[in-house]
Amino acid sequence: MTAVQNPQDPTAEPQPTNQHLRAAVQIVREARARLADAKAIWDLMQATFQANNSDRFVELSVAKAATETAESQLRELAEAHYNTTREKHPVPGVEIKLVTEVTIIDPKAALAYAKQSGLCLVLDDKSYRSLAKTNEVPGTIVKEVPKASIAKDLTAAVRESVQ
Repeated sequence: MTAVQNPQDPTAEPQPTNQHLRAAVQIVREARARLADAKAIWDLMQATFQANNSDRFVELSVAKAATETAESQLRELAEAHYNTTREKHPVPGVEIKLVTEVTIIDPKAALAYAKQSGLCLVLDDKSYRSLAKTNEVPGTIVKEVPKASIAKDLTAAVRESVQ
């Protein structure tokens, strides 16, 4: 299969024909079929592994939850101990680090300050693009561009192209 050359502009890229597209549809359909087969085998292997090792998964979940609970309790105890004694190294393996925590109690005042100072402002790219689709906003170019979509099931498409 060769692409069609534009006779008016021999330097232009050859354009794909419907025949090229039909062949590409067939290739995608076959690739998807191989992927579906591989995924089915993978899913079966994974399900078998999980079924054969369900006790181990339960042990892992229980151990993880117990560890998280124990760590949380140790942190609470260490912080309570620090609040009483101000010791930063109460026992080996435990250290109290002082971190700065900021709580915004007045979001409107914080936003006003950010606007006034020009600091801490971040463009919400997704919302701005959405707005630009329906409104004229500065700093944007809105245009329609082609974007191909491929049917999930290409079996019928391949049958039609053969006929």
